[in-house]
Amino acid sequence: MNNSYMSPKKYFRTLQLIFKALLSGLLFFITIALALVLGNTTPTNQSLLYPLMGITVFLFINAVFTSKMLFKKKVEHAKSTKALDKKITTYTSAVIIRLAFIEATALFATVSYILTANTAFIGTAGILLVMFLLYFPKKEKVIAELELNYDQVSKME
Repeated sequence: MNNSYMSPKKYFRTLQLIFKALLSGLLFFITIALALVLGNTTPTNQSLLYPLMGITVFLFINAVFTSKMLFKKKVEHAKSTKALDKKITTYTSAVIIRLAFIEATALFATVSYILTANTAFIGTAGILLVMFLLYFPKKEKVIAELELNYDQVSKME
C-alpha cells in the first residue's frame, strides 16, 4: 500500500524548499550571464534588441498580471476547501505557478541580456528577482492568505 500522505507542516517545508531551489537556479543563471557579458566572452547581436525588448515587455506584463490572477483564483479555491491538507496542496500549486511565470520571464530577460548585452534586460531580470523574493512563502503569509483557523494553524507547527 502506498501511503503518500504528507502533513501540512511537511508541505510547508517542501514549499519553502522548492522556492529556495528555484531562487538558487535563477541567481546562478543571472550570475553566469553577468560574468559572460562583463567578461566580453559572448558576441552580441544588436539586431535582436528591439524584438527581444518587445517580447520581454510582453512577458513581464503577462508574468505580473497572469500570475497574480491565477494565484488569486487558486487561493480562493483553496480557502473554500475544508481539509487542511487539500488547502495546503492547492496553495502550493498556486505558489509554484506564480513563481514559474516570474522565473520564466526573468530567464528570458537574462538570455536576452546575454544575446544583446543591453542592461535593460538584466535590470528587468533584477526587478523580477525582487518580485520573486517578495513571494517567499512565510508561515504568517500562508495563514493569512488561506484564512486558517486556530486548529489548522496548530497543525502547521
